[in-house]
Amino acid sequence: MWGQVQIETDAQTILRYGELVVYVRRVEDEWRFSYRYNDPVDSGYAPEEEDWIRLVSRGDESLELAPVLPDRPLVIRPESPISIFPGRLARFFVALPLWYRFVAVLKNSRTDLIDIPSRILSNTWFGDPSAGELCYSLDAPLRRAPERLKDRTTTVTCQLTVRNGSDEKLNFERICAHVENLSIFENDGYLWTNEITVFFKGTEQVSQISIQDRPPDNLPNAQKLTAPREAVSRNILRRSFIFFRQFTGI
Repeated sequence: MWGQVQIETDAQTILRYGELVVYVRRVEDEWRFSYRYNDPVDSGYAPEEEDWIRLVSRGDESLELAPVLPDRPLVIRPESPISIFPGRLARFFVALPLWYRFVAVLKNSRTDLIDIPSRILSNTWFGDPSAGELCYSLDAPLRRAPERLKDRTTTVTCQLTVRNGSDEKLNFERICAHVENLSIFENDGYLWTNEITVFFKGTEQVSQISIQDRPPDNLPNAQKLTAPREAVSRNILRRSFIFFRQFTGI
């Protein structure tokens, strides 16, 4: 599904990706987009004039589709709280929602037109009121094997390793993933991000986050589709967890 999208000039094209329906038109030197969610393709709906997003570019470009990740960090809330004992590690797999990027292409020139979320995510604040950041909230299970993820057709799989390097038990209800720093790879029809390793050093300490610049080690033939929105060094320090006691007082 990635790559060139066939668009007829002055005709409306309807594209469906899971619960997202995208309407695309090419009018002279404009690309026009409108989108809805959970809308049957055969409903007869047609965007009104005010519903179109109009992007003036060139009249001789082709259109391509690429997968990208959300433009803000994701605060992931698993189905139940998780504890990791001192000196132990756990490897999780989580399905992250895709965004769809439409790109206008002419020879060696590429223009990013619009990024459309595959589904609507709620906003949330992570961290202290004065030193936190605006994120998206994602309720998603942290599975121990990728095969246990239910929907891998409109999501990208992230391999997340958590190492408890402290002398205390790590009890967390939510974990913050900076997906804007991740690339997307394709392997056998499935999408993957780089592997992330979070080193927990204690509840009063920031975590060390290691981001590999390649796909997971068990996918040596994976092909890179998109680069990260924001490139960072392989090792960064950030707050990563929301602990039990912040909600329960224990």
